Amino acid sequence: MNLADNWSDGNFLPEGEHLVTVVGHRMFTYTSQSQGVEFELRKRNGATGKIAFCLVETIQWRLAQFAKACGLTRDECRDYDPLRSQCHARLHNRQVIVVVEKGMPGKNGKQYNEVTDYRAVESEQPHQQAKPPAAKLQPTTATHELGPEWVDDPPVEEPPEPSEPAAATREDPLPW
Repeated sequence: MNLADNWSDGNFLPEGEHLVTVVGHRMFTYTSQSQGVEFELRKRNGATGKIAFCLVETIQWRLAQFAKACGLTRDECRDYDPLRSQCHARLHNRQVIVVVEKGMPGKNGKQYNEVTDYRAVESEQPHQQAKPPAAKLQPTTATHELGPEWVDDPPVEEPPEPSEPAAATREDPLPW
């Protein structure tokens, strides 16, 4: 590791939902001596974020859910050993939707954005919602020498309100 590995230009994922690509990973050891893995996430506009997982056996289900959200199948995970760095490379170049929120204040009192949740880009389950329509490009206030920067993420929309109330399927047996 060298100083360039910790270099930052400050282009971090802002709060909200983002379609990102897993672009790298690193193994590390927590102060408790537990092993961990941290994945680097990058949005198309270059904004970056990270998500880390502790590799203690009792909570490896979190990493398994992340791998599933990235599109790995159960069969692809059968020989995925979380303690072997090369196995984590299977998640490189895969896309996932992440939720970024302000984290708890640190010892210095500052709050930083952190990935708090994630989900698959689209579901392959037939009973799940269909993929939303493609997003329209929207200009932002940021500009550079090539013109305005474009936002490529779809806005998060609330589901429409039902037009009629759903009919009751049974009567409530409780008298109150």
